[in-house]
Amino acid sequence: MARLVAAGAALTLTLAGCTSGERPTLVETASGQDTPPDGESEDVSQSVVIDVVDGDPQIVEDEPAESVPEPEDEPPADESSTGDPLADVPIVVYDTDMGPDIDDALALAMLHSYEKRGMIELGAVTVSRDSPLGARYTDAVNTFYGRPDIPIGVYRGETKEFDEQGKFINLAGQWENDVADSPIPDGFRVQRQVLVDAAAAGRSVIFIQTGFSGNLSTLIDSGADDISDRSGNDLVADHSSLLSIMAGATSGFVEFNVEYDVASARNLMPNWPGAMVQSPFELGDGIHYPYTSIRDDLNWVDRHPVKEAYEFNDLGWHQDAPPFYNMKTWDLTSVLYAVEPDAGYFVLSDPGKVTIDGSGRTGFSVGSDGLHRKLETADRHSEAQRNAIVDRMIELVSDRP
Repeated sequence: MARLVAAGAALTLTLAGCTSGERPTLVETASGQDTPPDGESEDVSQSVVIDVVDGDPQIVEDEPAESVPEPEDEPPADESSTGDPLADVPIVVYDTDMGPDIDDALALAMLHSYEKRGMIELGAVTVSRDSPLGARYTDAVNTFYGRPDIPIGVYRGETKEFDEQGKFINLAGQWENDVADSPIPDGFRVQRQVLVDAAAAGRSVIFIQTGFSGNLSTLIDSGADDISDRSGNDLVADHSSLLSIMAGATSGFVEFNVEYDVASARNLMPNWPGAMVQSPFELGDGIHYPYTSIRDDLNWVDRHPVKEAYEFNDLGWHQDAPPFYNMKTWDLTSVLYAVEPDAGYFVLSDPGKVTIDGSGRTGFSVGSDGLHRKLETADRHSEAQRNAIVDRMIELVSDRP
């Protein structure tokens, strides 16, 4: 068979092979146009079957042309969608004891890098002790990273005291911040507000705690107030996807973040109403953040609040201290896991439950019905994993606003 195919006014003849004894048959597709008065065109197409008899083509029948489908229009937008580009981005509440050690500040820098990359929204930072100076330094870092209006709260309860003189948070006044211009709200109330706002937007909240447990302990014990008529425990159970917490130890001593407020830790960790992943002391203790990165990778600006805070500290418990040291990555591990839990950086335990005795020593009991897990100690991670963890931390901390 042969086919004549028309495109506009042009005709193209395509011959197909015929079996012995067949007459060659042509199919002609002719295209004409009727032009409406308004100038728009309307295509009119038909197919014609032609027999070639003794070299003389003769029309034998008409048949409809094979139509080429018009491109489909884009499907209508889902009217039920909110169109909110942040709908699937988790909100993070970072609860920190900002001040005793510099790892809290580097962890905050990591969170700002994650937010810049669109992986989280940093909804609030709460300081887990009654430290206006710690709150001011936190606000200075947030302002440096372009987020001066992140809500900040502090814990109003009692914690074991330590001297803040000589700590890096004394540098707060050297960078722009406005926390001192207004009363600092209670941390648990800031956290309640984040949960209520997230619920209204249909979003989830990740809590990252790298200090004492007072704020979150008070949160789960809180009742109805002017923010919400629901208890804090119910708000957390319904709207928080994870608590990633740096606290406790596996080797039988009372770890710092538990020691300074044992009562709050004993209330929080066993009773948190959702998923919780513990980063124990021994993990960050065995993975070190190099000072060379602080020195070289944060020098793109004359004064960097995290770099100067790092170099201001003189802490004998860090590797190679003093004067400059490779820092143990305690708090950074909880941030890295919370935001990238499926990246394969960490070895994760089986499900179970964190326990704390009266003195503050933590344990972990495995059970398939448990909502808790823990990150395994540094020696359970391969050298490649440890290197990948440090490389990722450096990449995030070194990121520019």
